[in-house]
Amino acid sequence: MARAFGATFAVLSWAFTAWWGSHRSASPRVLGRWSPGYAASVGAAALVSLALTLAVWFPTGRRILKRLGVAAAATVATLLLAEAAFRLLDPWGISYYETSFQLQRARIADPDLQFRNAPNRHVAAAGVEYDFNELGMRERPVGAKSAGEYRVLLLGDSVTMAWGVPFEDTPGIQLERAASARSGRSVRTLNAGVGGYNTVQELAFLRKFGEALEPDLVLLLYAGNDQEANEPLGDPQAAFTLAGRTPPEVMQRLAWRSWIWRAVLHWKRYARRAAAPPIDRGSEGWRASMASVRAIADECARRGVAFGLVFARWRRDPVFEALEADLAAAAREKGIVYEDALPWFGGRDLSVLRRSAVDGHLNREGNHLFGAGLDGFLARHSWPPP
Repeated sequence: MARAFGATFAVLSWAFTAWWGSHRSASPRVLGRWSPGYAASVGAAALVSLALTLAVWFPTGRRILKRLGVAAAATVATLLLAEAAFRLLDPWGISYYETSFQLQRARIADPDLQFRNAPNRHVAAAGVEYDFNELGMRERPVGAKSAGEYRVLLLGDSVTMAWGVPFEDTPGIQLERAASARSGRSVRTLNAGVGGYNTVQELAFLRKFGEALEPDLVLLLYAGNDQEANEPLGDPQAAFTLAGRTPPEVMQRLAWRSWIWRAVLHWKRYARRAAAPPIDRGSEGWRASMASVRAIADECARRGVAFGLVFARWRRDPVFEALEADLAAAAREKGIVYEDALPWFGGRDLSVLRRSAVDGHLNREGNHLFGAGLDGFLARHSWPPP
């Protein structure tokens, strides 16, 4: 029986070695196929396979193999228990990555927007329900505009969409309720926030759907990473399949399904970003973002729609300070009604406003503060008008 198990593992090991060795490195310096590092990994896999094969045929080897098997089983059991504990207790908020995974799977390619949420889709992620309407917005069905209704279209990314909180706690709903009560009018917010969008995509959304949505006011909720360029995704679903992947890519994607692995990579990435990121106003993403802010203002002016710009931030950061200066300059140039949201949070401790140490999005309390700040912004500029 021991020999049969050993032989099975040896065959599986050789099969893995052959599969792993089928990869061709980008810099094939060893045998015209592998990089030195990859060649070492293939050699290590072959040595393990050879050791397993030899162990099957010798009594001493089988005893050693049995001990190694027990140790390997104990190690696997320990890792499985640790994985279960991570998923159950969610230390540091690693569920953020599972939410990201689930929401990315709900995207579809779009020729004008690069990607958008699939219409009429329901997603449950980390205990939060996300319902996307006929346009892929995290919103109720749009429907016909009623008499006297004042519509506010919110453009933005995951901050606007309100990542990680129920729909009733989103800043759009908080604004809708507060503005309706304050003004005595029927105020309807339309949440067009999509996770991962930048200002270029937000402009494209306005051009594609703005007329059909009939807003009276467009609010651009500018997030601190909106100046980052997005590469076309092609088919968003292709990122979640293993078909056609190289062996290293397959292993990376399989490892990424582990929450422990996600935690290790997150803290490794966080340590690398300890230093302040560079400020590059000349980058393509930065320039396109500022141009899009101005273009949104022009689009609203052309349609006779009011436009407000809010820098949706709740902490200080060198990049954010540079963005704030450029947004304020664009507002002065275009006559845009603009505010920096930082004072709305009153210097509150960020740790009690964000969802977790890993997930910097606002939690329920933070979203309620943001919604109240948005209503104050509208009130200061007489929106909606009497």
